[in-house]
Parts: sequence; structure tokens; C-alpha cells
Amino acid sequence: MSDITTKQARLEALEAQFEAQGGRGVELAEEIDTLRAELEGNQFYRTVITVEVLTNEPFFFENLADVHYAVTEGHASGTFFVESEETVTEETMRELLIAQGSDPEFLS
Repeated sequence: MSDITTKQARLEALEAQFEAQGGRGVELAEEIDTLRAELEGNQFYRTVITVEVLTNEPFFFENLADVHYAVTEGHASGTFFVESEETVTEETMRELLIAQGSDPEFLS
């Protein structure tokens, strides 16, 4: 059985299980979404994360490496929160990459 056939069979089984459970089960729904995306081809994802840093003085940083160092080795406490996760179209991904100052050519 090919990889695609195996994934399609797994997707059908998961969808049947999800329906039998009355459409409940976050992990099951996420696995179904992942398999669907893999079978449909390239998917693009956007995740927005908020980082909270607590210090006893103003906190200055230039990049994420500075934040990482401050909360793992330095004198700061930190945590992060996933604000949102979404799949986006290729066109939206291009626009997001350009807005970040990144080259969208890796999409090709």
C-alpha cells in the first residue's frame, strides 16, 4: 500500500471515529486536519505567539535570541502564549513574508 493510500485509509477511519463520537475530540480533529493537509499538498501555517518577560528593570532586546538568553540564563522570567494558529493560502503566505521583510521565493 502506498503512503498516500495509507494516509487516505487512516483519514477515513479517523473521520468515522470522529463522527461516532459526535464530533468531539480536539486531538482527533487536529490529526484529521493534518492528514487532510498532507493529502491536499502544500499547506502554509501562521502562528502568532506572545512572549511575556518579567524583570526588575526595563527589558531591552534586539532579537529572539536575546529574549531566550534573558529567560534561560539571565535575570528574567518568561513564558509564551500561542495567540492564534491558522492555515493560510499561498498568496497570503507571500504577503505575510513580504510584510516581515522575508523572501517569499522559498515557496517555489
